[in-house]
Amino acid sequence: MRMFALPLVLLLALVLAALTNNASADVLRGIHDSATEYVSSLADDDEAEEDDEEAEEEEAEDDEEKKTEEPQTDDSKDDDSKDDDAKEEEKSERKTHTVKASPLKIELEVDSKFVARDTSEVKLEPEEWSEFKIVEIVPHGATVRQGETLVKFDGEKLKEAIAELELDQKIEELALLKAEQELPRAEESIKKAFEQAERALADAKVDYKNYQDVDREIMVRSIDMQLKSAQQSAENAREELDQLEKMYLADDLTEETEEIVLKRQRVAVEMADFMLERSKIQHARSHELTMPRNDISEKEALESIELQYERAKTALETDLTRGRYDLEKARRARAKSLEKHADLTKDLGLLEIKAPADGVVYYGSATRGEWTDMASMIQRLKIDASAPTDSVLMTIVAPKPLVVETSLEEKDLVGVKKDQAATVVPTADSEVKLGAKVAIVSAIPVEAGKFALTLELTGEDAPEWLVAGMTGKTKMTTYESKSALLVPKSAVHTADADDSKYVWIVDGDKVEKQAVSTGKTKGEDIEIVEGLEAGDVVSLDDEAKD
Repeated sequence: MRMFALPLVLLLALVLAALTNNASADVLRGIHDSATEYVSSLADDDEAEEDDEEAEEEEAEDDEEKKTEEPQTDDSKDDDSKDDDAKEEEKSERKTHTVKASPLKIELEVDSKFVARDTSEVKLEPEEWSEFKIVEIVPHGATVRQGETLVKFDGEKLKEAIAELELDQKIEELALLKAEQELPRAEESIKKAFEQAERALADAKVDYKNYQDVDREIMVRSIDMQLKSAQQSAENAREELDQLEKMYLADDLTEETEEIVLKRQRVAVEMADFMLERSKIQHARSHELTMPRNDISEKEALESIELQYERAKTALETDLTRGRYDLEKARRARAKSLEKHADLTKDLGLLEIKAPADGVVYYGSATRGEWTDMASMIQRLKIDASAPTDSVLMTIVAPKPLVVETSLEEKDLVGVKKDQAATVVPTADSEVKLGAKVAIVSAIPVEAGKFALTLELTGEDAPEWLVAGMTGKTKMTTYESKSALLVPKSAVHTADADDSKYVWIVDGDKVEKQAVSTGKTKGEDIEIVEGLEAGDVVSLDDEAKD
């Protein structure tokens, strides 16, 4: 009731007057009278308002009774009533949202690694040697000073290899010297051999031509003449025997001497017949076998000399060059041997590796804070084991300062800038919150859809137990607006034709399509950057489907 709402001025006046002894009784009485009159007037006004309200309620009840008593006979009135009811039902079913400006803050949280800013990798990268047996090594996690021995290797086999190589080099040096001296002699010998083969070929061609043109014919004629001579000798012997027989037959008396002469002549005839028979055989054999064989032999002799000539020619063309190449190859082998000796000698310096800086020993290497090979290196770097070559054995890590390494997805990259503030919470203690700022944002991906991010810790409040290799969460604000216009995602629709965005604005019974431009999203809400104003009412249904 307003009758109890005493004005603030009168209350203050009464309180001050009561607390002050200087106020007169008339003054207090005047204040009291004014307050009483004000309360009375308020009471009268309240009673009048209550009477008016009761009268209005009675009139409304009378009107309602009249409506129920009067029958509805007009069809048009029934239709209007149904339309009104449908509209009222439609209004009650439509879900809407009133656009208003409110703060929008989008925060990003990513897994992170604490990484030492200052690290020194200890690599085993020999030039030639591959067997490094560990005889002494500092343990994982040890604190070392610069120049302190980290690892020692057994060098006996390396020294033996160097000694054997030096002996081989002396032998190679003598062989090379001999090859250099022999090359001119070999070149001269090859040239002379070619000249001899060339002359032999020329002579063979002349001889073969003579054989075909002259000698063969002479040989054939000689064979024929031998047969003819044998025939003539046989005829002569037989003719002489006939003459002797005729001569001795005419005497009627054969003397002993004559008998001897005839006997000899008969033997001579027999011998001549035999020689004739043999000549015939030899004549046939010469024509059928000997001469064809001679033809083949003469031809093969020429071909053999031609082949020797071709070999000599090839030797002249290739062996001279090959000899030079062989000498050059020997020289290069000598140079490689000397280079290998130098590399092995240099590898002697790797038998003892010292710390390049002060820090803590971490086995293996880290890439963007990830110690992917630490576990395997702890297993491999042991006494009497062979250390892996061409790899990082260990890393000397400076305990402080630390930086934070993480990675961002493409969708979060735009909201992160250099020097942007962030908070890092170590996994070991969620109550610890470390201030940080963005130092480096990679310009290109470090893996599919990922960009590297490096943050520097801004405070000096990092706990002593925080070391490189520990993990945490990095939080940062990627977007903030103090008066963003947010609507539920269900209020925003996409046009099929051009993928443009639009909403349905509700104005009383009317619904109108409105194009909008969207911004950031958070949860089930989306920011409208253009197309709506605070106070607009949007439908949460797709009115086009209705």
